[in-house]
Order: sequence, then C-alpha cells, then structure tokens
Amino acid sequence: MFTIYLVAIDYETQCTDTFTSTVTAYAVPNVEFRIGGSHERRIPNATFTFENRSAQDLDSYYWDFGWAGHNRYDTDFVGSFDFTYDEPGTFVITLTGTSTGQCDGVYRDTVVVLPPCPFSYDDGSLIAQGCQDLLVEFDDRVYFADSVLWTFYDIDDPNYSDTVSSENSPVFIYDDPGEYHPTIIAWNDACGSRSNPYYTRTDTVIVYPRPVVDFDVAPRLVMLPDQLLSCYNYSDYGSRYLWDFGDGSTLDTNPELAEENPQHLYNAPGIYDITLNVWSEHDCFESMTIKDAIIVQDSGLIDFPTAFTPNPNGPNGGVYPCGDKYIVDKENLNDVFYPKAYGVVDYQLEIYNRWGEKIFTSNDICIGWDGYVDGKLAPQDVYVWKVSVIYKNGHPEKKYGSVTLLR
Repeated sequence: MFTIYLVAIDYETQCTDTFTSTVTAYAVPNVEFRIGGSHERRIPNATFTFENRSAQDLDSYYWDFGWAGHNRYDTDFVGSFDFTYDEPGTFVITLTGTSTGQCDGVYRDTVVVLPPCPFSYDDGSLIAQGCQDLLVEFDDRVYFADSVLWTFYDIDDPNYSDTVSSENSPVFIYDDPGEYHPTIIAWNDACGSRSNPYYTRTDTVIVYPRPVVDFDVAPRLVMLPDQLLSCYNYSDYGSRYLWDFGDGSTLDTNPELAEENPQHLYNAPGIYDITLNVWSEHDCFESMTIKDAIIVQDSGLIDFPTAFTPNPNGPNGGVYPCGDKYIVDKENLNDVFYPKAYGVVDYQLEIYNRWGEKIFTSNDICIGWDGYVDGKLAPQDVYVWKVSVIYKNGHPEKKYGSVTLLR
C-alpha cells in the first residue's frame, strides 16, 4: 500500500496546502502451464496433458484451447488434466489467471495436431463362412483412409491379381470351396501409399462344398404288389438325405426316405419322378430329380370283351395284333375274341358252349378264338370262357365270363 501526497505552494504568498491519498498496488498473478510430452501429435491420439503451474490462490483460471467453441473455466485450482483434439491444425492455447484484485496473468503455448493415419479397431478375423457360391459383403472398418484396395484370394492363388476392388464395402462371390484370406490395404495423403500402405489387415473366409448329387434306381419297371425298387446313391459330401419317390411318402410312414441307399415299395401303379435331397455336414443343400424314373405296373392284367363278330369269309386261326408277331387285318380287330393283357407269363384259355362242351383251347396268349369250330362258323349265341394265368411276379389268377358271338 502506498501513500501519495500532493502539496500546493503559492510562492508569492508562501501559502501551502497538502492532499493525501492511499493507493494499493497488486502484483500481476503468476500464470504458467506446461504441456506433457510432445507438442505434436496425430489424430486419433491427439490428447495433450496440461499441467497448471500457476499460483494456486487465484480467483479463476480460464483456458482457451484455440479451437472454436472449446474452452475451460475453473474457479478452483486444477493441477493437471487432458484435452483431446479431433481436428488437425496448429492451436494456440491461452491460460488467463485472474487474482483477487482483478489483475490478469496470461500464458500461451502452441500445439500441432497432424491429420490421422488410417486405423481400425478390428484385427483380422473369420468374417464369413457358408456354402459355395458364398456371397460375402465386405466392410473395410478402417477410419481416415483416402484409398483402400481389397484382394479376395491368397497371394499364391492363380486368381489373386484378377480379383481386386477399390470399393470400401465390396461384394464378392466365392464359387469354389476352400479357406480364403482376403486382404485390405489402406492409405491417405498423410500416411503411406499403394506401394507402401500404412494399414494392412487379413481376414478369413471359409467356403464349404455343396453336395454333388448323383444317383440311380433299378429296376426301372416294377410290378405290384411286392417288387422293391432299389436306390443307389453316388453323391459326394452328403451327410443327410431325403428321398422323394413321387408317391406322397412321408418319414412317418417310410423311415427309409432318410437312408443313404434305401429300397422302396410302391402301392399304386403309375410313372413316378424320383428326387434325392442332400445336405452336407455344414447344412449345404443340393438336389437332383430323375423324371419318369420308374414305371410301376399292376401285378398283371387280363380282360376280355363281351362280344365279337367273326369274319364270315372263313377262319384266320385266331391271329390278332399281339405285338408285331403276326400280320393281321388291323381294320377288323373285332373278328377275334382275345384279351387285353400285360404281365402274363403263363396262359390258358378255354371256351364252352351253352351245353358245357369245350369248343376252344389256347395256351398262347397271342392266339384268340376266331369264332369257328372244326372249320365251321359257330352259331350266334352266348359262350362261356375260362382263363388261368400266372403273372410275372408269380401270382396266379383265374377268371370266368361270357361273350356273345354276333353274326
């Protein structure tokens, strides 16, 4: 504190007067800080530690970090703290300390924040696995990269140089099974180049093979009721199987549908497609269908007409178109009494008149009755026929009926 005196003198009269005032002078506050470590840092590691070495009894401490909108105001002394920049540039940091007497102390220093180099929080890992023709959506997961370059195959793969992409998130399809190691390199104007990339990461893709489905069935013609169909599975990479025999079979009624080489018994005649569905141990799926793979016939069939009209011009020996064995008059097929039949391996036909006399016998299914007895045309009447057959599957059958001979 200082006392100031003002003395006024009138030299003519030698009169004087004195005025006294007191003035208090405050010292400029001691303001200073230090920056820990380097004054030059690169994003994303541009965090600086500021150590406040100012007097600890000041009224306030105001920090201006030289970055618009970023400052700090403390009314209590804080000895140390961190501040992070996420924009590049040169920044002047100013600390203003204010004392009780409202005097300010100012200290300044400068930091340099460099642009970031490419970086990622992720390490190389298994990013995709699945069945061949695997579509992989890549994601660079790299920050601050101006340029990236993907290679989808290993460097020793013949496809290596032909499968590259400069997209950040490319899509690529792996056609063949195997384990692949796609690599990404990245750089920017501040760090690295294509020939000397700053960032490199290698990931892993595993592609599993789809089943290669192949099969055959035998025989291609089966007869009801008990002839089995056998399936021969030649598929590769199969672990689970499901057969579709085309007849509505389900696993509830036919557990053999899930077998590798099943046998199957049909219960209705028809022509059926057969499909084999195959899953690998990694659940990759493929299927194959054989169209019209199997013909299922009844055990055999024989049926006769109820009437026929013999040729009045004379007998023909009972010849009718049984395959291509005989030359017959196909314009007059009703001249002979004969059956429609298939699957017959043993055959005997007998015909009786109304008095029970046997008038015709044939052991050849390709020889019918032409309506003549002993070279003479039989009279118009109703005749009884009896047939005994054995079918291909060994089943015998006997049938009876009547036929009207019309003249």
